[in-house]
Amino acid sequence: MPVNSDKDLSELEDRYKRLYADFENYKKRIAKQQSEMESRAGESIIKDLIEVLDDFDSYFEHSDDSGVELIAKKLGKILSSHGLRQLSPDGEEFSPEIAEAIQVVDVDDPDHDGRIVQVVRKGYTLNGNIIRYPKVIVGKHKEVD
Repeated sequence: MPVNSDKDLSELEDRYKRLYADFENYKKRIAKQQSEMESRAGESIIKDLIEVLDDFDSYFEHSDDSGVELIAKKLGKILSSHGLRQLSPDGEEFSPEIAEAIQVVDVDDPDHDGRIVQVVRKGYTLNGNIIRYPKVIVGKHKEVD
């Protein structure tokens, strides 16, 4: 396209700048999508392996097998190295954004009102995203007349 005037040159320059900005935005969007895909790539298998961690926890409630405990710790360490973190809201104020209440129990201590008194099933995050909410029991202080 031949340039006939300063106006044509200005229009071409403006068009170039817009295309360049669009391309830069495209590169940023693709990089963000790729990063998100990488962080979620193993989520499915890790969710399945969390069930194995639950089985180990259940086993250790009834047994004291140090060999199996070593295997469980090793599995936990491997999953942790891939971004898995356990949510431990025990004693914290209950919020449906961080836990799933499965039961409310009466508590004598008013300080425990609205607080998580027991974690029934552990919750987990993967790379900062909650992949399983903990199931908890919440205390409710009952006023004595």
